[in-house]
Amino acid sequence: MYFSSSPLRVFSFKGITIGGLICNDLWANPTCTPYPDCHLSQQLSQMGARIIFHAVNGWRDNSDYCRFYQKNFHESNLIMRAAAGKLWIVSVDSAFPEDFPVSSPGGIISPTGKWVERVPDTGERYFCLDVAM
Repeated sequence: MYFSSSPLRVFSFKGITIGGLICNDLWANPTCTPYPDCHLSQQLSQMGARIIFHAVNGWRDNSDYCRFYQKNFHESNLIMRAAAGKLWIVSVDSAFPEDFPVSSPGGIISPTGKWVERVPDTGERYFCLDVAM
């Protein structure tokens, strides 16, 4: 495995502090990383982020591991980390191949850890939601 990293940072967008994480940076799945979980979502929260945009390109197939265990691990991490950091998390997973369910659910989770927008688990989808800061 080859990885690259850069210093963690936040950005200002229309007066709102935001951050971004890619796939395993959010949950440090123990089957995919030899490194400890450094809770980057918490670090971004402490840096002032109010929204984290999270892009996933999860491995998937029709095995029980992918359809159940991996997906539940990802979902529970999204919920717990949104609530712990009092963050909005906007997360999307790759939709390819379109006939397999995603490895991580897509949508928007509120700072209370509740889904406020959730897209179906298969196929390409678009969503939009106004959130109050």
